[in-house]
Amino acid sequence: MDDIYIERLILDIPGLTAGQAEELSGQVAKGLAAAKPGNGSFKSLLVELNDQATGNDLPRLAEAIVESIVQQIG
Repeated sequence: MDDIYIERLILDIPGLTAGQAEELSGQVAKGLAAAKPGNGSFKSLLVELNDQATGNDLPRLAEAIVESIVQQIG
């Protein structure tokens, strides 16, 4: 599997505590590490989630973020 290299990942999600933000970022990192994306080089990607996704628990929110990123990079 090709490596995924992310120089910087910024998540702007209102309402999370510092602990929740740390947990979410770890889950997103693990999800991306396990993903099998296609090849590509992207300057930036934008992930927009609806209220339903952001209102779910952290594992589901992390999954939605990972799904969006992987879908965009193929």
